[in-house]
Amino acid sequence: MGKNGEHIDSFHENAETLYELLVEDKQVIEEQKKAFEKKCVEAAEKDQEIELLRHSVQKLGTKINEISLSYGYRALQKYYALSRKNKVTRAFARGIHKCMGKIFHAPVAHEPAKNKEIVASGDNNAAEQGASKASIIFLSMIDWTYRFQRPQHLAKGLSGEGHPVYFINPTFWGRNREQQGKVVSITFENEMPNINGLSSSRELFDIMAKIEAMVEAEGIQDAVVISEYPTWAPVCSRLKARFGFQVAFDYLDDVRDFTHIEHSGFLNECFEQMFGISDLVFASSQYLFDKARQKNECCTLLRNGTEFEHFYQAYGKHEDKKRPVIGYYGEISNWFDDRLMTYAAEKLPEYDFVLIGNTVYGHVDELEKLPNVKLLGEKPYGELPGYLKDFDVAVIPFDASRDLIKATNPVKFYEYLSAGKKVVATEIPELLPFRNKYALLDNDPGQFVRYLKDCIEGRDQLCSEEERIRFAKENSWSERVKVLDRELGKLQR
Repeated sequence: MGKNGEHIDSFHENAETLYELLVEDKQVIEEQKKAFEKKCVEAAEKDQEIELLRHSVQKLGTKINEISLSYGYRALQKYYALSRKNKVTRAFARGIHKCMGKIFHAPVAHEPAKNKEIVASGDNNAAEQGASKASIIFLSMIDWTYRFQRPQHLAKGLSGEGHPVYFINPTFWGRNREQQGKVVSITFENEMPNINGLSSSRELFDIMAKIEAMVEAEGIQDAVVISEYPTWAPVCSRLKARFGFQVAFDYLDDVRDFTHIEHSGFLNECFEQMFGISDLVFASSQYLFDKARQKNECCTLLRNGTEFEHFYQAYGKHEDKKRPVIGYYGEISNWFDDRLMTYAAEKLPEYDFVLIGNTVYGHVDELEKLPNVKLLGEKPYGELPGYLKDFDVAVIPFDASRDLIKATNPVKFYEYLSAGKKVVATEIPELLPFRNKYALLDNDPGQFVRYLKDCIEGRDQLCSEEERIRFAKENSWSERVKVLDRELGKLQR
């Protein structure tokens, strides 16, 4: 027993020694891990600085090139070459130089004190007006030139409220800068084709550096960064940390419900980061608002709207039509209930069904077989009122069982009503408060068809055209932007 006791004591001593060594090793490893993580962060920052310097060099090179190609530079070159030729030309050049000196260095006459005060007052007012509205760096989910929707309407509206707006396109094909009214539309070049499908924030370093360079080049001192897509989160975080800009998240869709968009852990991380860093979240539907409130208390409801004057052009009817028209415009994707529309077109062969929109992600094989269905493809925003005018009934046939549609506040609902059109739709949650007054709603194919016939034959109990138009006007984009502008103004106080 004595020897056994000694062995046990020895075992305990060895175990304690081993444990102490393991603890020390663990501490060393943790310190090495922290040092490594620090170096990774420093390397990432260096990458950004290098990219920023590279961008600055490119910018200076472009400027030098512009100068060297200018008429003024070429004229000075010729003047210099001429002035060095001989005594006569040198004397001539000195004479020109003396005359120019008298012109450019002549003393400035003193203005009366009153005029000076007026000029100073005017300058101060201009500065105050410029400072009263923050710049908007609008990180969009669709390009400016794509179908005109919520992002473009909000950007355009905010510019109308006096904000300088920089609309950053999410597609990175080439470099481009265009003035779109009061909005500056900017496209940056990057190895990644667009903001979708990113797998890490490192893929955004180049874009981060370019946006930072833009901020410095434009002299932007005060700005709100509005993100329309979650994977812009690292850019928002960087701009907030470096420049102190406020961040707002337009929660207009939960893109994780889009089946054609690649899901990734990075996308989910960005959603969490976007909710975490945002000073304001504005949601386009009650469903999204309720989800957002669980993540961020600074949340407001900002539903979609209509460019009323644009779609009011479709008010009235074309008198030369021979057959009633059931119409739709918008994306014809996997949330579009093609089976419902096929059933309706088969049951109503005496009606024409005009469907306008991109069908890349839709299922239209059966619809294409029907002689009374016209699939017209995508049409420019400016032409939509011309097609809408032909609609006797406007439809919104979305699959209401999908979470994506539960989150949807259909912009076309307000646009249809701007033209006074009768609306028949599926039971989309956002439309339920307007049931039987501004729209007839049902998911059942048979009832959906009966509603279409009731509208065409005048048996529906919907409110009058005038009431529908008045409701649309109250829900215009200009009204929505006023609400958003007030909320953004609170961030500046």
